[in-house]
Amino acid sequence: MNKFIGYLLFIATFAGVIFLTGYSEFFIDRFSLLLIFGMVFGVMFLSYGIHAFSAFKYISRPVTSQKEFFLAVSFFDHLSNTAIIAGILGTLLSQLAMLSNVTTTAEIYPATGASLVSFLYGYLVAKLIFEPLKQNVIRNAKIGNINGLIQLHIDQNNSLPNTFVLMGFAAIVGNFVILISSY
Repeated sequence: MNKFIGYLLFIATFAGVIFLTGYSEFFIDRFSLLLIFGMVFGVMFLSYGIHAFSAFKYISRPVTSQKEFFLAVSFFDHLSNTAIIAGILGTLLSQLAMLSNVTTTAEIYPATGASLVSFLYGYLVAKLIFEPLKQNVIRNAKIGNINGLIQLHIDQNNSLPNTFVLMGFAAIVGNFVILISSY
């Protein structure tokens, strides 16, 4: 029940901010949604094949073995990382398309804002869908001793997307510096 209230509160707040600012058309991008979910589900099936949905059963059911625990946690961790990386790739693709079609610097500002929507979607999908699912699996685990190597692997697996997020922010700051210096 608390998760439902949390999701409802987030969605209402986010939707309210989007529609109150009057820029709702910039936040709704079908290309970005298709890219994020297409890449996440594509990587899910490439990585796990026909067993892709078997980890979802551990969201509400307790995990009893270390093998199942590692499989379920790494599955949701992998999908979370994929969503973040897909968002960054979408932003880079959008910026490449934008820079190849822009003729004046006045057109760059709205196009740069629109190119960041993919990054926003990827980050939201990772942190609001897959991370809570991973935390459910961890919270519901009925394992006496969780191997320290498993936790170390999970922590190392999270360092790559965090690096990509920092690189994405650096690219965005670089774009704005270039834009400001062009005036």
